Amino acid sequence: MQNTIVKHSKKLIKILAVVIIFIIGCGGAVVDKTTLEPEKETLISKKTLVRQHRAFDHFSKGSLYEVSGNLEKAADEYRLALSYDSDSDELKRSLANIYYNLSRCNEALELIVDIKQPIKEDFNIAAECFNTTGSDDKAIEYFKKAVRQDSMFELPNQIMASYYEEKGDFKKAEKYYKRLVKISKFSDAWLLELASFYIKTDKEKKAIKIYEKMIAEDSLDNRGYLGIASIMEMRDEIHTADSLYKFIAYKNWDDAAILNIIAQSFIRLDDFEMAAEITRRIIELYPDDYYTQRRYALLLFSHGDEQMADSVLAELSFAVDDDPILYYYRGRIAQSNEEFSRAESMYVKSISIADTLTEAWVSLAHVRSDSADFDAAFATLDTALMRCPADSLQLFYYKGVFLAGEDRFTEAAEYYQRILSVQPENVNIMFNLGAAYERSGQHEKAEDIFKAILEITPDNAMTLNYLGYMYADRGVNLDQAEKMIKKALAAIPDNGAYLDSYAWVMYKKGKYKKALKYQLKAMEADIDDPILFEHMGDIYEALSKPALAKEFWNKAFELDPDNETIKEKLAK
Repeated sequence: MQNTIVKHSKKLIKILAVVIIFIIGCGGAVVDKTTLEPEKETLISKKTLVRQHRAFDHFSKGSLYEVSGNLEKAADEYRLALSYDSDSDELKRSLANIYYNLSRCNEALELIVDIKQPIKEDFNIAAECFNTTGSDDKAIEYFKKAVRQDSMFELPNQIMASYYEEKGDFKKAEKYYKRLVKISKFSDAWLLELASFYIKTDKEKKAIKIYEKMIAEDSLDNRGYLGIASIMEMRDEIHTADSLYKFIAYKNWDDAAILNIIAQSFIRLDDFEMAAEITRRIIELYPDDYYTQRRYALLLFSHGDEQMADSVLAELSFAVDDDPILYYYRGRIAQSNEEFSRAESMYVKSISIADTLTEAWVSLAHVRSDSADFDAAFATLDTALMRCPADSLQLFYYKGVFLAGEDRFTEAAEYYQRILSVQPENVNIMFNLGAAYERSGQHEKAEDIFKAILEITPDNAMTLNYLGYMYADRGVNLDQAEKMIKKALAAIPDNGAYLDSYAWVMYKKGKYKKALKYQLKAMEADIDDPILFEHMGDIYEALSKPALAKEFWNKAFELDPDNETIKEKLAK
């Protein structure tokens, strides 16, 4: 209550000052006394004084209503005041301000544009009103007027800087940002904003100069070092960025706030070892900080040290037994070690704490699938759909994946179609749908889907390879298939699957020596795929090398003992 009284008192003092100005300035119409008879002169003077008095009376009442927060009543009184003194700029300004605060921008504009001697605040309110009503050009015009009247007026300069940056006129935007730096000469806020502007507009050298200046002026200020490190990271100069972040970390080895920022930087750089070291240091500084300890466990997990991660998570679960994340990651660790029963119990525990944790439901379904219980896995996803309706599209995707894993491609396609009805240009789902069509023998539908993907992303290497291989396997459109797979290989030259696809196109074209060359390259990728070994056998058979052909068919049969086609080839 005391703060409110102080606030209102300050506003009242300000308004009283305006009232005094109003009294001084209320001269009404100018009267040429030399041309009037004394009686008429006296009569006009009295009328003028009466009008001024009534205007002042309503203005005072309006000011009091404004202070008390009753803006509608204040507007009524200011309007009445204007009816008695229609030439007063101060009355127009006061009423315009009230209209602006009431979001009645058109009425505010009518008054402001009629002010004879506008001040910078008038231009600013006019600009804001034009901006609100969608008249951007007019808004900019008035912001410019505000700046012309006072070049050190911060808000319009800020608006102009953003406006020109958005328009792509970086030269003008830079001018306003530089002016903002001058305005805030005792603060680095706009200097940092200017550096950020330079980074966004590919003028990194200028940004570096700003950061270097900050370092020169205060070597203890971390912002300059952090700015340069972030630019190095953005340029993919990882070694330099890594070194700078280490320098900042060790320079601030007792500052947990800075160390937290740097730890995140090392995670982005995939330097999990350094991120873990810094997080350990934060734990030393704040040994009771539960979330830092949990983050440390997750860093260990990401770095591949699952045993240590599980140990830390287990210890944390003794202190806090209602954190679903602890049990979720312990489940992940158990699952990767093929301890399916333990993994399942951890996921169930996680879900019992938070049954809307979609990742835990999906992982539980996976572990049940890994345990060869497909029905239980599918039922788990059904339950997840009831518990996590907001993530239904994600769960439809996993249902499709699970069905495809059971070779139930037609059913899988139905779930992918449901997702595409909401996200028609989701390329990843389109690819899965195309693959499901192809695997279920619906080649025309698959071809249509893959072509649609290439219309959206013409350089999509996975789709180029898949459609090219599909043509080659069926012995159709071989020239087109060759071009597609070549394009995929140009993007990822060492991809074993793409090399195998190209070799298969060459085989189908009867170019067996070239096919062998690319198939040997595909084998170097060390992919445990029976198709690669079968193709190698087929190529050797075409080159009249039956012993080598049989050797590779046998390897393919070891990997896929239920493949009837390979059995027939071995029986020749």
